[in-house]
Amino acid sequence: MSFKRLDEAQMKRVRNKINFLFSDPFILFSTIFPLTYLAIFLLVPLALPLSELLRSDPMRIAELVFQNPRYVSTRPIGSIVSVKNVVFGGKNITLILFSGVSYGSIINSFIVATITMVVATAVGTLIAIILTLYDFPGRRFFQVLAMLPLFAAPFASGYVVRKFFDWRYGLLSYVIDNVLGVPVRIGLDGLAGVVTAQILGLYVIVYLNVSAAIANIDHTLIEQAQNLGSSTFRVLKDVVLPLALPGIATGASLTFILSLEDIANPIVFGEDRLISYEIFRSFQDPTTGARSPAALLMTVIVVLVSATIFILIRSYVSLRSYAAVGRGAKPLKPFKLSRIGTAIVYLFLLPFLLFSSIPQIGVFVLAFSSRWYSALPEGFTLDNFASMLTDPIVSTAIRNSLLYSITALGIILVISILIAYSSTRTRGAISYILDTLATIPIAIPGIAIASGFFLLFTTPPFKNSIFDPVIYSPGIAITIAYTVRRMPFMVRAIYAGLQQIPTSLEEAAINLGASRFLAIATVILPAIAINIFGGAITTFVYCISETSVGVMLGGLKGVSIGHAAPITFVMQNYLETPQGTQIVGALGAMLIALQLIAVTISTFLLKGYSIFGVR
Repeated sequence: MSFKRLDEAQMKRVRNKINFLFSDPFILFSTIFPLTYLAIFLLVPLALPLSELLRSDPMRIAELVFQNPRYVSTRPIGSIVSVKNVVFGGKNITLILFSGVSYGSIINSFIVATITMVVATAVGTLIAIILTLYDFPGRRFFQVLAMLPLFAAPFASGYVVRKFFDWRYGLLSYVIDNVLGVPVRIGLDGLAGVVTAQILGLYVIVYLNVSAAIANIDHTLIEQAQNLGSSTFRVLKDVVLPLALPGIATGASLTFILSLEDIANPIVFGEDRLISYEIFRSFQDPTTGARSPAALLMTVIVVLVSATIFILIRSYVSLRSYAAVGRGAKPLKPFKLSRIGTAIVYLFLLPFLLFSSIPQIGVFVLAFSSRWYSALPEGFTLDNFASMLTDPIVSTAIRNSLLYSITALGIILVISILIAYSSTRTRGAISYILDTLATIPIAIPGIAIASGFFLLFTTPPFKNSIFDPVIYSPGIAITIAYTVRRMPFMVRAIYAGLQQIPTSLEEAAINLGASRFLAIATVILPAIAINIFGGAITTFVYCISETSVGVMLGGLKGVSIGHAAPITFVMQNYLETPQGTQIVGALGAMLIALQLIAVTISTFLLKGYSIFGVR
């Protein structure tokens, strides 16, 4: 009998939700339209590589790929580090070159992603513990330095890292050999260079998530542990780290996924033995009508791995019960660090934070220098920024990026409002599915989305239409891809705002005769205008700096006068051209400045909301 009553109660709740969903046309529209849009422009593009693969004898393709030593090899090629004596600059020196061992593109990608994740997680967690739990002179300055890697310029930041570690004309070898007089030069190349650049750029994601998780811990839990005689180490091990695990897991998973999808650093270091570069390189084959089975298989692999990680982490974070600041809880109060501890922080942490900011500082040095071929830059000029307007290729790319990003932002704004409203008002399975679809793009590699969009728009019913990026301009495909890739930033910002608005305001307007649409437009949206503005700034900036989609779709029609490529494709195209490197630096400096402005404004307006959903 009890089971029967339980089933009846569940059925009643389901009927009530369905009745509420169909009770108002706007509620129904706010659910159906985003679901349809995301189904067509997210699920279908992600499913197309799998569909193409299944139609092409997948078992045979998998056998050929996994037996090809180019993709999977049990016999390593190369060495992690090589030491040899060479003659450079008219004298004998010892060359220490870190390059990495290759096991084929597929295995290499997962090794690189794993190493990046482990090191970045360890570094980011340690920095978060020090800068969140402890107070010492200069702590705010350290926190600013720790945030700098968040502001990255595709290709330009990687170029600076490569330049710094170049054993011939890099700054590190110059200081060791020419300044200190030690006949040793150190270089990074290949896989080792990619891993180093990724660690320097991605540890900040772990830092943000872990520091937010630690800041939300109820301080009384730490005080009680100390009152019971626990040492500092035991408090960290038994209280802080267990409660910060959701932040650690989220940061680690995002780091792994972003490392797996990274295309800029492999291009900069010329490392083609990675999945991202394999997909990028084979992407030119479909433009002639041929399809690369290996690229399709690798696309399916990265999508399945990334989506699985996202779903598991989301389930883990939502199911894990941990203490945070709530009503009656005591906010975390940093502990005073001893003089010895402060000295250790300044001796070890400060040099690392300064070192990790080299890519950002170097981009501005590159932008304002006349040339930078040797270890040190030469001259000071503003011509590189002027070239952004006078060079027709670059100025057209800027105009294209602005057009694509503004158009995408308008679409994102409308759909995000509908998704956030539906998710906060219609609780249940549909709401969960909609929210998952809206946020999962942050965990789907851009190379997979770009590949899926190419297949979508070059097959019926879009083939030979204005959507076809080969026959016509790739601008429409790029714009729609931007809407999918960057929608999570806007959705989370608006969702956070709607959670703070009581439904009674909307209900009062409706009871006074206003339609639901009018109540939302005149009551709800003005109340969350700050959230919308903050989310819009962040979304726009990350649209304009989108790399994977821009590089893979942007060059389908070539680069000439009146081209359709965005900024990031031109940055990749100009990277190794005469004087082009300095223009890439100027474009990178512009993107970093835009990111800095966007994050500063959105953080101020949203009072702690971060672009990764961290509070």
